Amino acid sequence: MIDIYMRDLKDKVMVPFLLLIGKYKFSPNYITLLSGVVGLTGLYYTTVKRRWVSLLLSFLGRILDGLDGAYARFTNQTSDFGGYLDIIVDFTIYGLTPLAVTSTYPSY
Repeated sequence: MIDIYMRDLKDKVMVPFLLLIGKYKFSPNYITLLSGVVGLTGLYYTTVKRRWVSLLLSFLGRILDGLDGAYARFTNQTSDFGGYLDIIVDFTIYGLTPLAVTSTYPSY
């Protein structure tokens, strides 16, 4: 959708982070999995009614989600598996978010 048009802007914004982590030479899939773990942890904090911790972790998870693809392109490590893993992690987080919110705050 609109992601294809925003990719260049997102990659330019991520350059300072890419320069910082680019020297470590690890797989972008680690960043994808880390974004999933951070996102799931944020959802856990939603269920225990710690809104600010949940919001902070969810925001960090989304930053990591944007960083993984930019890092893959920056280090020339793009792969079909990485794209698939990114989609699976994203859909998992996006799918569980309404469940966590509505099970914790049913009147909202």
